[in-house]
Amino acid sequence: MRVTFMKALLCPSGRVDTVAARDNPHREALTAMAIHLTPTELAREAGLERREVISKCMEMGVPIFQGRIDKTLFLASLSEESATAPAETPPVTA
Repeated sequence: MRVTFMKALLCPSGRVDTVAARDNPHREALTAMAIHLTPTELAREAGLERREVISKCMEMGVPIFQGRIDKTLFLASLSEESATAPAETPPVTA
């Protein structure tokens, strides 16, 4: 029994290419979405301003590494923060 391993190559475009896919044009290449985005790109996707994204990262402890933010970590932290934030109650006036 012979086991063949496919060598995966990461391309700058975020696309994952396989040796077998390059050798066989009928075989579809695997693709991966880029999940490390700049604050501007993440702001567009999250519906926030760029400055808000950066300040939220600082508040939630989401790292910004080489000018990029992990989208999955940021959105998970953001949803967790909003779920655990106490609801603001209006002041009672008598």
